[in-house]
Amino acid sequence: FDPSVLERVLRRVDEILRGVTSAFEASYQFDHSTLPAVMNDPESAALVEAVAAAFLGPERLAEPRLTGADDMAFFLEAAPGAYFLLGGGNAAGGSTYPHHNPKFDFDEACLPLGVEIAIRLIEAASASRLG
Repeated sequence: FDPSVLERVLRRVDEILRGVTSAFEASYQFDHSTLPAVMNDPESAALVEAVAAAFLGPERLAEPRLTGADDMAFFLEAAPGAYFLLGGGNAAGGSTYPHHNPKFDFDEACLPLGVEIAIRLIEAASASRLG
């Protein structure tokens, strides 16, 4: 969640690899290419939270800190915005597996909710810029 921490971790991994491989007279190649952290703009995130809470109810929102990588990070470096997730699980329907699991599936009933939230976000963002 902090680019300086990522830099430090990568530097330390490289130092450890260098030490271990040197001790065994070996070589290594460390590909430390990464995506930047996805960092939401606080104002944009607050707008998403307000719109989603008004539509879904605040009890249906969660604020987990996730450690994933996504190309969205590049967009958020270029312009303020917020990356949010729409839950698509349904225990009764068997949709409980995480992404990248071969049994992953989601309940498509969440799609209209996502579209509605997106429309409401566009309207709210437009109103705040015009008014």
